[in-house]
Amino acid sequence: MNNIDLYKLENELRQGKVRDVYFLHGNDAYLFSRAYGLITAESADIESLYLQKATEEEISAPFVSYFFGDSKCVCVYDLTADLASAKQRAFFDAISEMPEGTKVLIYGYQDTDRVKQAPQSLLKQFSPSLDVAVIDLIGGDHNTVNKEILSIIKNNDIKAEKEALERIKEYCDNDLSLIGNEILKIASYGNGRIDVESVDLLCTRSSNAWIYSLISSVEYGKTRESLSLLSDLFAQGMKPSTMISIISDSYINVFNAKCAMLSGKSSSEMLSDFGIKPSKKYEVAWNKARKMTLERMNEIIGLLYETDKQIKSINTDPQILVTECICKIISVYQNKVYK
Repeated sequence: MNNIDLYKLENELRQGKVRDVYFLHGNDAYLFSRAYGLITAESADIESLYLQKATEEEISAPFVSYFFGDSKCVCVYDLTADLASAKQRAFFDAISEMPEGTKVLIYGYQDTDRVKQAPQSLLKQFSPSLDVAVIDLIGGDHNTVNKEILSIIKNNDIKAEKEALERIKEYCDNDLSLIGNEILKIASYGNGRIDVESVDLLCTRSSNAWIYSLISSVEYGKTRESLSLLSDLFAQGMKPSTMISIISDSYINVFNAKCAMLSGKSSSEMLSDFGIKPSKKYEVAWNKARKMTLERMNEIIGLLYETDKQIKSINTDPQILVTECICKIISVYQNKVYK
């Protein structure tokens, strides 16, 4: 059994190496889609198997209804540790005897930054005779995003300025499902070229990117710009509670980084302790923690906590509560006294 990433998978398939079982594991829907496309590209027949819904008899059917000479891929959903033991046995028995030319693609999707290891209790049940690969599809980190961007640019013969690509990543909050669409859209507008001006003109920003711009504006004490960004977010329909939650998460990341720093730990050790994959937002949090005191962080987190509590418990317009909170946080950065 081997752990490989999307790019090793791509190289293997290009060289004609096909494994019996691909266990897709990670947190990025875009990368899952890419892996699915690569694995199923040469399959004459693609069949889906939903283990939770299927009976024990139905579980074995995709692995025996096979036409000699054709390649087949069975896409398996709902293989989890809590799946009924009888269904688990039926599944693992079926694939241990599947015909030559059949391959299995298993979904193990987790929608979270903190991606645990693929469940060992399931992986241990595969027959030793099967060639099994766990495909790590972890999104958000620099290496994965940069590799995928280079792949998109190369495959579509696009010429792009480095700063323009950095802005696309920032505006799309490192979300590959957004980045890919934006690159193709902007390149189409520029006849295959992407520059900073076209990105600023055409790139659609994710909601998180708007909030990160708001946080940056607040930290620089730009009251007018902050209130303008806040107004834009309200106009986009973002819920005040969601806004406070995202801003709180940002400052909690800074707080965790500061605590790790004061404990003599490195940024990589902090990520390891929390079971977090590296990404730009944690790198930013680490850099911010160098400049901020715990006292200031506690003050800001306290304001956010109190606002969140007020949104859930009193009748005041939530937008007013969030606006007041943002103004108070700006005051913290400006060292002004407020009540």
